[in-house]
Amino acid sequence: MNEKFSSRDLIVNTAARLFFTQGYHATGMSQIIRESECPKGSLYYYFPDGKEEIAVECIQIARNNVSNELRSFLADTTDTAEGLRRMFERFIGEAEKNDCFDFVPFSFWMAAETSAINEKFRGACRNVFSEWQSILTDHMVTQGIAIQDAEEKAMLIISMLEGSSILSVTYRDNRALKAISRHVNAIIHAQPEP
Repeated sequence: MNEKFSSRDLIVNTAARLFFTQGYHATGMSQIIRESECPKGSLYYYFPDGKEEIAVECIQIARNNVSNELRSFLADTTDTAEGLRRMFERFIGEAEKNDCFDFVPFSFWMAAETSAINEKFRGACRNVFSEWQSILTDHMVTQGIAIQDAEEKAMLIISMLEGSSILSVTYRDNRALKAISRHVNAIIHAQPEP
C-alpha cells in the first residue's frame, strides 16, 4: 500500500514540477511517466482520465497546502494583518532561498494558462481562490470587519499575492512580496469609503 501511495505522489509531484516549469500544454504523459520513473500502468491506474485528472489533483494539493498555511498563520492571532505578515515573511524567505522561482503555488500558473480554454481547470482554480478568500474573510469578520468589506479586502489581498508572485518570478526579486507585507496592515484596517 505504501508503494502505491508513493508512486501516486511521485506522479503528482513530477507532473506539478513539469507543469510549473514548462507549462501544462508542453507536458506530455510520456514525459511524466519517464521522469517519475513509474510504470505506465500505475499512472493510468491512479489517473484513468490522464493528464487533465493529474492537473486537477495538483491544483487541489496547492489549494490544501496554502489553505493550511493560511489557517496556521491566522490561528494564533486575532489580527489578520499580523498573521498575513508572518506568512508573507515565510514566502519572502522561500523566494530568497529559491531565487524567486519555485515558491509560487501551482494553481496560479494553471489559472493563467488554462482557465480560458478548459472549464474543469477554471472551476478548480476558482475553488482555490474562493477557499482562500473565505478563510481570510472569516478571520477578518471575527475581528469586527463587516462581511462585505472583509470579502472585498480578501479578494484584494489574494489578487495582490498573485500579482506579486508573478512579478517576483519575472524580476527574480522579492520587492513585490515585501511591499505587500509592508502594506497589508493598511489594507485590512482601512475604513471603507462611504
